[in-house]
Amino acid sequence: LNVAAEYVDRISKGDIPPKITDTYHGDFNEIKNNLNGCIDAVNGLLKETDNLIAAVREGRLDERGDAGAFTGDWGKLVDGMNDLMEAVGEPVDELMTVLRRMAVNDYTTKMVKKYDGIWNDLETATNEVEERIVNTIRITNNISNGDLTDLEGLKKIGKRSEQDELIPAFIRMMGAVQNLVGDAEMLAAAAVEGKLDTRADASRHNGEFRELVGGMNGLMVGVAEPVNEIMATLRKMAVNDLSQKMDKEYSGIWNDLKQDANEVHQRLTNIHRTVYKVSNGDLSDLEFYKKVGRRCESDELVPGFIRMHEAIKNLVDDANMLAGATVEGKLDARADAARHEGEYRNVIDGINKTLDAV
Repeated sequence: LNVAAEYVDRISKGDIPPKITDTYHGDFNEIKNNLNGCIDAVNGLLKETDNLIAAVREGRLDERGDAGAFTGDWGKLVDGMNDLMEAVGEPVDELMTVLRRMAVNDYTTKMVKKYDGIWNDLETATNEVEERIVNTIRITNNISNGDLTDLEGLKKIGKRSEQDELIPAFIRMMGAVQNLVGDAEMLAAAAVEGKLDTRADASRHNGEFRELVGGMNGLMVGVAEPVNEIMATLRKMAVNDLSQKMDKEYSGIWNDLKQDANEVHQRLTNIHRTVYKVSNGDLSDLEFYKKVGRRCESDELVPGFIRMHEAIKNLVDDANMLAGATVEGKLDARADAARHEGEYRNVIDGINKTLDAV
């Protein structure tokens, strides 16, 4: 009885004694066997518990205790531990499924089973993270489509926690893109309005954005330089000052523009030279213009110069013919005024009438 009392006391305190090996008889032997059976049951429970604890630590939440190896409440206790393992394993398994999908950027799955207590809190927190990431994807898609309407909403949120760097980063990114778009629109509007001296402030941008704005400023410079030079040349040409041509070096279409402008300059120079020669009675350019004929279907300038030279030449030829006839005393000679027009006809008519009077 003293041994039984000691063993029951030790078992009640969690101090599991070794099995009784002494020999007893009768009821005392039954007490011994019952105590040894209790020790075996408690040791079995402890072993099952240790196994389940080790399984939890190792992440083997599908591990279960052998409830069939115990009877009565001992079996119920093992069943309860198994239920505990299942209660932990079910939300953890569902969470793992969701996290594995999220790890490969698949956000189509949420935790949908119903839980209580901290497991419900875990479900809510997980689904909230999923919603945040889905919202982040939506915002990035909007940004990729040039839609910055989420900026004001993010500014109102500011930070979701002291350590939140995501929303401030989005705010800075969208602000930087908004500034970039604003400067691009400003430069585009200035180009449309012909304000080619307009420049954006590249210093208020960073990194590649600064380089991009610098590139747009360079674009404005690249457009402004040839345009300003051709404007200066055309202004002088408009007042018959042919002392200036486009002489800076350009590439591509700007070089084509330079060549075209200088070709127009050369044409005007030729016109000036021809007019000057005609004013001095020199009609030697007639054959050149006849060879050119027309520079295009709408060219009326070269044909006009040809007609002008021929009209003057005909006038000169008839005047010389009448003068020669007069010198030779052939006062009945007359020129055909009908082949002249305008003032040239008046001149020939005048000479013919002079001969008539003589």
